[in-house]
Amino acid sequence: MDKSSHDYLLAFDLGTTGNKVVLIDVDSAAVVDSETARYPTSSGPGGKFEQSPEDWWASTVHGCRAIAERCPDAVKNVVAIGCTGMMNGVVVVDATGHSIRPSIIHADTRAAGQSARAKRGRVTTTRPDMATNPMTSA
Repeated sequence: MDKSSHDYLLAFDLGTTGNKVVLIDVDSAAVVDSETARYPTSSGPGGKFEQSPEDWWASTVHGCRAIAERCPDAVKNVVAIGCTGMMNGVVVVDATGHSIRPSIIHADTRAAGQSARAKRGRVTTTRPDMATNPMTSA
């Protein structure tokens, strides 16, 4: 069967330890190829957990290039891209959209004290649309 005549989905899962890029045949839902690129997490005192957004991008480029090298005809027929990633991270950017510091990821617990005070009702918000995620004390 000529795989180049199929349609494909390229999916990205930006996870806590790495980015997995997967090429999927749309008709059969079969995984045609995949590549995982790992990146480091910086941890430190007080519950610090941070990652570099530049590492996320580099892992995305690496995964795309690896799959393109192994499946050059298939990647010409990618009809959709899907993305998912870890939740509740903070990426601080400048006016041009470039990150200016490492990202604080969901495992970071440096705000545990503030979270506990908020749960006890000492911190309130007048904007419920800004507080739609339940608070946790990681």
